[in-house]
Amino acid sequence: MEEGVDVLVQTYVDTLGSLCLRRGVRIFVHPVPPVIEEMQEIVALFNCKLRAQVMATSGLMWLAMFDHLTLVPKDLQLDGLHLHPQYLPQLEQGIEAHSNPAQE
Repeated sequence: MEEGVDVLVQTYVDTLGSLCLRRGVRIFVHPVPPVIEEMQEIVALFNCKLRAQVMATSGLMWLAMFDHLTLVPKDLQLDGLHLHPQYLPQLEQGIEAHSNPAQE
């Protein structure tokens, strides 16, 4: 399973990095939300590897939304799979955190 995650993350980050270079933009990378309890292990592995690759790639900005959570709180879950619109202020804060040059 870990090898598959490595290949997927590398392909994803390579594609995003290429877009950054070609378009001259920054890309904010949101982690996979850990909303399904049975998927916690694979989501944690994927996000850990994705975070490391994103942080090492110029132009990509990691949104540390779930770094401290094993599961998204129920009040931020919509239907057991998607995030509730109540989550949007937290997302906005995560993006704004990258707007402060002192933090980059």
